[in-house]
Amino acid sequence: MRDLYDRITADGEPAIEALVGRQETVELEFKVKEDATNGDPSLRDRKRFGEILSAFSNSSGDLAIWGMQAAKDADGIDRATKPEPVADIARFTNWAIGACSEVLMPRHEGIHIEQVASQREPGKGYLLVYVERSDRRPHRSEVRGDKQYYKRTGDSCIAMEHYDIEDSFRRLTVPTLDLKIDLSVGEPSVHAFQGLIARKILVALSLFNPSSVTARYPYLMLEDSSSFSVEANFGLPNRHLGTKLWYEGNADHVIHPGLERPFVTIAFAVEVPAIGLPVIGIPPSVAAINLSCLYGSEHARSLSSSMTLTPAEIVKLLRGA
Repeated sequence: MRDLYDRITADGEPAIEALVGRQETVELEFKVKEDATNGDPSLRDRKRFGEILSAFSNSSGDLAIWGMQAAKDADGIDRATKPEPVADIARFTNWAIGACSEVLMPRHEGIHIEQVASQREPGKGYLLVYVERSDRRPHRSEVRGDKQYYKRTGDSCIAMEHYDIEDSFRRLTVPTLDLKIDLSVGEPSVHAFQGLIARKILVALSLFNPSSVTARYPYLMLEDSSSFSVEANFGLPNRHLGTKLWYEGNADHVIHPGLERPFVTIAFAVEVPAIGLPVIGIPPSVAAINLSCLYGSEHARSLSSSMTLTPAEIVKLLRGA
């Protein structure tokens, strides 16, 4: 759902209108404001907002869109039917941003609010609410007269039963992991060609566990494995899936609190002048280095990271070697 949230944020109202006919799911909810002619939330709007934040926070990576009607089709499936932008969307958005810290307990920092302006009706628009999976579940709606825990079932938000709440509180606290990247320069190759010599930019990747919970079954996925070579592995099973390189720990691979586990060292090849780098400027043979990856562990949310080394940064690194 994060991809859809980003696409609508970038493309605006046309992306909203393109959703007509799309099915509501566990991860996607369409809502209309009780009175779409103004930006003030009604008590019903507040209750729905609290339900959404509670249910989505207790689920994983969900998106709600205010300003789209939904109805059941012939097969009984709820689908988006017609855009209904909210008047004074700026006022409604400001309320929603402030309400995030008031209607949910405990607070959840992974809530993203964005408004999408209507191109056809100035002043009107749509409200996007993207809720990341929370590591502090369960969350309760604190809306006046409600104060319940909600969960997502199918395309609906329903109040959690007592056993659901007990089960949520019994869940293990999940670990958090940080990706550590160390850069160095490999030894130059012995063969020069047309005044150039091959050098290697070495990128050592490891995962550090700053939390108080042991991370089990850690994993690391590298994109575009054709752009680099593997210099060293550190005992974790690995495999290629297309252009992706996966490192997946098993039951014997854990990262204890406060410790770091190396995964792999990869190398990017660059060509530089054989007789030293120029004092001024960047050799035309030096290109930027890009690396994207995904990492996490059992029960923890997957995190993504990317690194870019510009030609100037690569030359600076080589000069310091």
